[in-house]
Amino acid sequence: MSQKKDTDAVGDALTTRWGKLARTPKVVPAPEAGSGAPQAYHVRFADLKQVSVPKFLLAKADDVAKFKVRVVVSATLFHTKSKSFFGSTWTGKGLDLKAIAKRSGVGGKWNGVDAEACDLDLGADYGFLFHSTLPLDAFVVSVEVQLAVMNATETIRGEEYGVQWAVLTLKAAKDVAAAVASEPCETAALLAGSPRLLLFVGADAAGLEKAKVKDAKMGYVSYRHAAMDEVAAATLDAHQLWGGPERDSLGAAVPGLDQESLGSGAVARTL
Repeated sequence: MSQKKDTDAVGDALTTRWGKLARTPKVVPAPEAGSGAPQAYHVRFADLKQVSVPKFLLAKADDVAKFKVRVVVSATLFHTKSKSFFGSTWTGKGLDLKAIAKRSGVGGKWNGVDAEACDLDLGADYGFLFHSTLPLDAFVVSVEVQLAVMNATETIRGEEYGVQWAVLTLKAAKDVAAAVASEPCETAALLAGSPRLLLFVGADAAGLEKAKVKDAKMGYVSYRHAAMDEVAAATLDAHQLWGGPERDSLGAAVPGLDQESLGSGAVARTL
């Protein structure tokens, strides 16, 4: 009986520890100091083209009586000189794969299993805002497209897959106030594997060339958001990505970090 109580006590302590960690914002300091006043930026994602979706996930998406498959896009800043992730990881709203996927019928492979190329419509205003004093050419945005399998009532998440990812270069040549609905999108190639590849090869295009997936790409736009400069600086930490439903979970941990270091002044891992 005593041993069971001790085990329960340890379990309660661990639950408390991880619960506290899950509720703690994970904002890793930038590897270099910026200069000048903070400037706010807004990044919006457009459609995803020719994403390799595993056929077993498409089958589960069709089986609506048992499953719900959600498309989730996450983003993290990556410092190119030091090859390290920093700031926080933003996780966008989960979207129903069956509802937003336009299937092409073109087959392919994903991690060795059968897949089908699909266009995914993320809808309007899917993105985030942040502020920084760093020049935009000091970092890129690492974006990952994930598919999460849940039960039909969306109370249990059973599986999660990182399908493809991209590296976005921000230009922010125009302010949000001057944007128009027909604004042309910038595009980035979708890549196979994991964003952790950046830790090894950096964001250099030549190093990422072999990871490109044929015809797969992501559309996006980046803006200055001058009207939010003071507000963002007063309410958010530098490089804290914010917007849409904020997911308070351990899944928001910044990639490239030692998990045990997240609770106490974590710093980005540098190769």
